[in-house]
Amino acid sequence: TPDELGETTITVYNGCKIVNTGTTELSMKGNIRVEDNATLVNASVTGSGYFGGDSVTVNANVNGSMLIKDNAVFAPVAEENKSDNQIHMEGNARFLAASRATANAIKMSGNSVFSGTNANSTIDIDLRDNAEILGKTSGSGTLVMEESASIEADTTVIGAITLSGNYKGNKVKT
Repeated sequence: TPDELGETTITVYNGCKIVNTGTTELSMKGNIRVEDNATLVNASVTGSGYFGGDSVTVNANVNGSMLIKDNAVFAPVAEENKSDNQIHMEGNARFLAASRATANAIKMSGNSVFSGTNANSTIDIDLRDNAEILGKTSGSGTLVMEESASIEADTTVIGAITLSGNYKGNKVKT
């Protein structure tokens, strides 16, 4: 009910859902816009967000801004003291990381997938096309992946790196 959401501003369109399936209190602050077939489930949000298209956001801990649209999925397990600032996802992108550190900015589009781990890092990550991160990333700087590039092993990023053209990182690298 509006009373339960406190000072939260929520705009709801076309049968979207905000569902608290857990036993903890639904804690949302700022502006949240959920529309079309989007679903927000059991999430603590501070800041603002947009969840549109057929997107699904499940058990996520968001602190900052987030835009999820089209068929994008942001579904990590919520973790204590972890926050996601500036996440932008569209197309069929899927962020499925089970564990992550505080992330500065994550931008995903196309059919990109992040199911690895972002550990102890301040990396800005930009995944495009069919890029995949399946291993652990750490370090600081900017990592751009495009054209089916993939990381399957632990990778430390220092500076600005672009991986493209079917690059396959299957060995530990810095």
